[in-house]
Amino acid sequence: MSYPPFAYSIYPRYDGHNFAYKILGTRNNNNNSQTPLVLINGLSSVGLVDWLPLANHLAKSRKVLIFDNRNIGGSTSTDGGKDEWTMQDQADDVVELIKHVGWKQVDLLGFSMGGMILQTLLVTPRLPFKVKHAILAATSAKAAHSDLLSAIPDPSLLPRDRKPTEEEKVQLVRAFVYIASYDVRKKLHLIPASLPVLVIHGDKDRSVYPTEKKYILAGIPHAQVAQLPNPNIGHMWHDYFTPEFWDRLICDFLDGKEGMKFPEAGAGKKLKVGKL
Repeated sequence: MSYPPFAYSIYPRYDGHNFAYKILGTRNNNNNSQTPLVLINGLSSVGLVDWLPLANHLAKSRKVLIFDNRNIGGSTSTDGGKDEWTMQDQADDVVELIKHVGWKQVDLLGFSMGGMILQTLLVTPRLPFKVKHAILAATSAKAAHSDLLSAIPDPSLLPRDRKPTEEEKVQLVRAFVYIASYDVRKKLHLIPASLPVLVIHGDKDRSVYPTEKKYILAGIPHAQVAQLPNPNIGHMWHDYFTPEFWDRLICDFLDGKEGMKFPEAGAGKKLKVGKL
């Protein structure tokens, strides 16, 4: 797939960061009656590509905003991506982008590090828009137990006559350093019980261990947990089943469809979703 497979817009922010984004679903006038959905991607993922084809399915019923996180894909900065950042900076990026597109209320879905960004956003005071629903997918409320560190290339595997440059070393560990300092557990109580929250996490996730969701559920006791037809799925949850399956699950939650029950995890229950 070429990057990206469509035209996209650039939000040139005042501080030198330029964010590549695309709003899908704008050609369907019926979508104007639904709350727009913002998809927040994870570490090193290219939002303008990696959310497809799911984003296109979701955009059949609502406007969907996809974008590249700072210094990823089409999102660039004047310093070449050498600035330091925190999870709060990433959350502020999302806030500023939503302000830029002019939406006053939104639904939010954060995946992996995108879920960390979303939780940070949800506990940020005085947001300039209303969050109506939040979906936390394959994520954690703190630095997660993960096999990701083992995926970093071993310098010993490089050719004998070459050692990794300082910049390569920095690029390899920078994101992990910032994630390692992330911990929002003590602030999750700030998320009001009136905000519906859905948690999606597969039992075979090795990038963010499924045991991590217990910290989210402890901090957000009214959160609801999706029980999948087959829970043995990995980190890339939307690559399992079909886009139509996830479209139905997500939209039914966002729309509060009559007859669809999303029990609270705090009540010891799980969401049951039938096969399509």
